Parts: sequence; C-alpha cells; structure tokens
Amino acid sequence: MALLLSLGAAWGSYTTFAASAACYGSCRRNVALLHTLPLACGVLLAVSALLLVLGAVLIFVQKVPGAVLTGLGALLPLVPVVLFFAIADIRDYVIEFGLDLPIIVIGAFALATFTLSVLSPTLAFLRYRPPAFPPPPGYGPR
Repeated sequence: MALLLSLGAAWGSYTTFAASAACYGSCRRNVALLHTLPLACGVLLAVSALLLVLGAVLIFVQKVPGAVLTGLGALLPLVPVVLFFAIADIRDYVIEFGLDLPIIVIGAFALATFTLSVLSPTLAFLRYRPPAFPPPPGYGPR
C-alpha cells in the first residue's frame, strides 16, 4: 500500500505544481495564499512520496523503522486533504482543476496506510526474528 500511495503522492505533487503554474496570474482569485499553499502542499507530497518508498523498502527487509517512515509518509498527504475541506478558497481552486476526487481518494488511501502501518500485528511481524538454529530433533515415535 505504501508503494501505491507513494505513486499517488508523486502524481499529486506533480499535478499540484502544474496546476499552480497554470493558475499563476490567470485564476479568478489571485490571492497570495492560493499560490503559497499549493506549492507547500506539492513539496509536502513529494517528501511524502520519498518517505513512503523508503519505508516500503525497509518493510520489505523487515525493519521496524520502515513502519515509522511509512506512518509518517502516510500522514503527510492528509494535510492537503484537511486544507481542501477546511479552506473554501483552496476547495474552489482544486475543483476548478477537477482534482477533488483524486484528493479524496489519496486521503482515504493515506488514512488506511497510516492505520495499517501502526497496528501491533505489523510491528510484531517486523520485530520477529526466527531462531538462529532449529530446535534439536525429538525422539522418534514410540
């Protein structure tokens, strides 16, 4: 899930930068907030994509920091989702470019990835180390 979310975050970062560049000077609302926040969200999504890829690789090699990096990387895309719902100007900006559904899907996927990365079975799996030597063979059947 972390790898799929990293692809979504990378796409979101690219789309945010492209939409911000297309909107600069030509959008209905030319407010400084509408140009600063999308750029910050784009950087946040790019950092999230990097953390998620690194966390997924560490989970594949069964290291506990992978769950921590995945959890942190999954929390970062939730910031643009919260801004989308909290600030009406940002919502209008996003809807103008038709990115409302992808933001909601990425937010739901990020919440699910975060939840799964901090569950105790995930951490127990990552902490498990098989015994170095197999136990001695028992006596045969009587």
